[in-house]
Amino acid sequence: LYRGGLPTMKGNEAAYRESFARMMEMIKLFHANGVTFLPGTDDFPGFALHRELELYAKAGVPNAEVLRKATLLSAQVAGKSASLGTIEVGKQANLILVDGDPVKNISDIRRVEWTVKNGRMYEAKALFASYRFGFWK
Repeated sequence: LYRGGLPTMKGNEAAYRESFARMMEMIKLFHANGVTFLPGTDDFPGFALHRELELYAKAGVPNAEVLRKATLLSAQVAGKSASLGTIEVGKQANLILVDGDPVKNISDIRRVEWTVKNGRMYEAKALFASYRFGFWK
């Protein structure tokens, strides 16, 4: 949580907690002052992006804005909004379908039922089973 999955050197726990608290304050200030910041995939593969989005919400970014940052705004900054970022005719069909409403509860992004990639549907349960994720229902 505070260290990105890396081993903690003995005695550094307080420093990690303080750094984490300051990072959360920084996110809140960025949002309050209109600074563009986006989620990234520069962490370990898996569910780090989910956690990053949850932390944005915890820092005070409204859930709808968190989702916009992860979709449309990211596509715009990358220069790909003509083909990505929103659900529209003619755009790539890359999206997830969740059991819930992440606008109300951002953690519902973890409740993936289906993934659509290039217009092809994949059942999340089967995908997770193929990777032997034991937590899947």
